[in-house]
Amino acid sequence: MKSISTIIRSPAAVFASGSYVSILLNLLQGVLFMRILGPERYGIWLSLLLLFRYGQHTHFGTVQSIQRQLPLLRGQGDEAALKDYAAAGHGMLVIASMGWGVLGSLLIMFFYREVWLGGAALILVTGMEMWWQQGVAELKTQHRFGILASMISSRAALNFALLPLVLWWGLDGAYARWILLLVVILAWTWKVNPVRGGFVFDRAMFGKIFRDGGPILVVGVVFTFQVSLDQTLIFLGLGEAALGRYGVAALLMTIMLVIPSAVGQTAYPRMLEQFGRDADASALFPGVRRRTILVTSTSAVIAVIGFVAMPAVVGWIMPAYLPGVTAARWLLPGGVFLAASVPSSDFLQTVQKQYLHLRLSIVAFSVQLAAGLSVLWAGGDIADIAAITTASFGLYALLLVSAATRHARRSRSLK
Repeated sequence: MKSISTIIRSPAAVFASGSYVSILLNLLQGVLFMRILGPERYGIWLSLLLLFRYGQHTHFGTVQSIQRQLPLLRGQGDEAALKDYAAAGHGMLVIASMGWGVLGSLLIMFFYREVWLGGAALILVTGMEMWWQQGVAELKTQHRFGILASMISSRAALNFALLPLVLWWGLDGAYARWILLLVVILAWTWKVNPVRGGFVFDRAMFGKIFRDGGPILVVGVVFTFQVSLDQTLIFLGLGEAALGRYGVAALLMTIMLVIPSAVGQTAYPRMLEQFGRDADASALFPGVRRRTILVTSTSAVIAVIGFVAMPAVVGWIMPAYLPGVTAARWLLPGGVFLAASVPSSDFLQTVQKQYLHLRLSIVAFSVQLAAGLSVLWAGGDIADIAAITTASFGLYALLLVSAATRHARRSRSLK
């Protein structure tokens, strides 16, 4: 049995500590941010965030491939190949960033003409965030979880410290805050990143990266569609004012996904290294099962507390958002279901079942989309959209956990 001191010093605990500090600071600043903007301007902000949520996946799978291949290469002891792969990833991300700039500009022309400045700012920060994701993936490869914890907590602290910009300049201040934050965090990442492989522009390597990361990228895109489809439907079908009222639900979903994300981000690189050494899927599954129980139970506790306390807390701190409490309550179980799916998602990607993962994601998303459109067609409101979203998240979790369990059993029986 591990000692208490060993557990406290473990990478997961170190990384989680930074994540928990980030959770608290982001929750506090998120509440203040919503209160400062008010439902109308916050609805505009959420509509612009859709640009970021979809745009951050326009890197052709580079980030996912780096996050997957670097630990595998490290597990195989091939440091030279690791450096070369990272350099090719940097080159591919340069091209992807330019492509995103063009695509984002077209989206502004069609959907964001009235808030073009905000659209331009979100295009910029989306490109910067892709480079931050790349740096994070490379730091994880070297197990630099202590530095990552410091970065994550410092980022949240700086984000909070820059909140007066929003108070003074509204949405313009919100754009400036995000840009300043990323300038600082990217400079820090570049300074401490141990995998600075330069830039290589090689067509063959680009093809290899795309073939490896592309399927995982598509899974990520579908997942983004899933977790933001409720907001997209509300924005397109009910308008920005309704999306602003839905802000409480959106904030809660973000909070509930932080814990499973923190657990997954420390476990995923180690699973990849282990799988790179022995290619034994069944040996990975006990850890997947433990993490599933951990994140599900933790998220369930948060959901219960949120369900009970939400009306009083929102009425006290953000009374303008009270009309969205019912929808937020409907969405809470969906957060539990999504949390439960994360360990199985990481497992399927580790054991090279990306296409299976993709098929299951498409099934769940298709059900969610059809149900959401039906609700809007029938004249439903934001609470109806939230209920449909929770049901679809439950289906998604069931499909992924079942698939991961079946594959682990099949692998064990073949040994």
